Amino acid sequence: MLEKKNTLLLPPAHHTYPVFIIQLAIQQVIYAGTSLRGCERNFELFAQFFCLPIPGFSSIRQWLLRIGLYLLQTKQEFRSDWIMIVDLTIELGTAKCLLILGVPLAHLLAAMAEREKGDNPDDNSCVLHINKLKY
Repeated sequence: MLEKKNTLLLPPAHHTYPVFIIQLAIQQVIYAGTSLRGCERNFELFAQFFCLPIPGFSSIRQWLLRIGLYLLQTKQEFRSDWIMIVDLTIELGTAKCLLILGVPLAHLLAAMAEREKGDNPDDNSCVLHINKLKY
C-alpha cells in the first residue's frame, strides 16, 4: 500500500506533474464534464488549501489527447455490427479534432429498448449514455 501511495506522488517518466494530479485532471474533464480551463481553475482553488501544482489547460489537453491516441491504437473487438460516426467539425483555434464514435448495434438497440421501457426517466434526450471510456 505504501509503495502505491508513493508512486501516485511521483511524476511519470518525462512528465512534470505527479500521477494523482494527472488522474484528477482527466477525471474532472471526462467524468465531471469540466472544461479544460475550468479544470485549471479548479486546481487554482485546490492550491489555496493544499500544496499542489497547478497544471495549465494545455497540459491537461495533452494528457487527454494521449489517452485518445492510445484508444485509437488499441485493438478493438471485431464485430460486424459497428455503427461509426466520424466528425471533423470540432475546432479549437486553428486545431481540428477528429471525433470517432463507435457503437455496436446490439448496444444501441439495448439502450433504445431500455429508454422505451422508461427505466431511465431522467434521460429524455440521450439514446445512449456512456459512463466510461469503453469502446
